[in-house]
Amino acid sequence: MGTTAADRIERFLAANPSGPVVIAVGYASAFGLSWLQERTARRPVSVLIGDTRAVYWQKMTSDDRAEAKRFLDRRDVEVHNWYRTDQSRDDRSEAHLKAWLVHNRTRVTAALVGSANLTHNGLYKNVEIMVEPAARDLPTIWSEAHALWGKSWDARDRLIRYLDGDFTSAPADRATGRRQQSERPSTEVASPAPRRSAPRRGPASQRSGSSKGSKSFSASKPSRRRRFN
Repeated sequence: MGTTAADRIERFLAANPSGPVVIAVGYASAFGLSWLQERTARRPVSVLIGDTRAVYWQKMTSDDRAEAKRFLDRRDVEVHNWYRTDQSRDDRSEAHLKAWLVHNRTRVTAALVGSANLTHNGLYKNVEIMVEPAARDLPTIWSEAHALWGKSWDARDRLIRYLDGDFTSAPADRATGRRQQSERPSTEVASPAPRRSAPRRGPASQRSGSSKGSKSFSASKPSRRRRFN
């Protein structure tokens, strides 16, 4: 076993070299997306991040910034954000799981779960653990990934602004659900402001040569609870 989470993840990707990848983490950074760009250049990637506040993106090298932007600009990449909001700060939750899933569009074929976030510290500095779950647990992990993604919203534009040095666009108060119009979640997530119905982007693995923004999670029209296809 390698000495870092990065070692373990690299071995997992090497052992499962084909198929789309779904990644769920609590936190990510420019370094993390840059690291991911180098290791997933030839496969679709869907990333779910629980906390996208600007504080985690303010330290970056010019090289990491450039590679992270290349990652976000890929047609086969989706980056989403999800946290549940409520009027009470004591009743807030966010996506905090750490999971790497390889799938064939109908089921997960391999998984790696543990504690490492997609940051420099998570990949290389912290004491983390990343393990492959038993085969009997894969359907549960797959189902949880579906459920969270179906409630999430696109975070690409926000992260690009961070990479461009604009940290003023972050929501002022995550607990009450105030955020930009383009980044509101589906109707399954509480928000004090009215919403407009609009098609949502599907996972990176579902793109089929169409233009950006025209993808859906399944072959049918997008629904409140989307599924990988």
